[in-house]
Amino acid sequence: MPSLMRLRVKVDNGTGELVKLQARGCLDGRRWEDDSPTTTNTLPPEGLRFLAGEAAMQQRVIVVGDVVNAYPKSGWGVHHDGTPRLVFMSMFKGFERYRADGELMMYRLDNALYGAPPSGHCFELHLVKAFEAAGGVRSRAIPALFSIPTAAASVRAGTIVDDLLLTAPRTPEGERVLRHAM
Repeated sequence: MPSLMRLRVKVDNGTGELVKLQARGCLDGRRWEDDSPTTTNTLPPEGLRFLAGEAAMQQRVIVVGDVVNAYPKSGWGVHHDGTPRLVFMSMFKGFERYRADGELMMYRLDNALYGAPPSGHCFELHLVKAFEAAGGVRSRAIPALFSIPTAAASVRAGTIVDDLLLTAPRTPEGERVLRHAM
């Protein structure tokens, strides 16, 4: 699978000055030829309304955060028939390497990478395991919603791919749990 470099530029609208320049290597997902499932870990509007409504009614603390380098933390998973998914890529333009016979070198990816359609699903499986290991229970009605009871506080988590929305009681214990989680 070919790879590409995505460049993101953030400019201050008031001054026009460059604030941040970010380059991210990713796979060219437009060329993906697999029947892999895509992600189901995007919180629908009713899930967001539930979390926000519960937080308002019970005066819970809300924290929103991004899981840094989310996709590379998960593997590629397996195909529907149980065989491991193997993914290979060529290097980014300008960084290609060639074998002595002139053939383009390919690299096996052990971890999921941005840009491939199943990457979000692979991360979802990784995230569900982490929530379940912490005693979390996934909602049957809204798969992107979790309830995680702890000794200190009951935490709710909503996932939007690799972003998390967490709520906990507005108590010192609840706020400590949220700080620890993020």
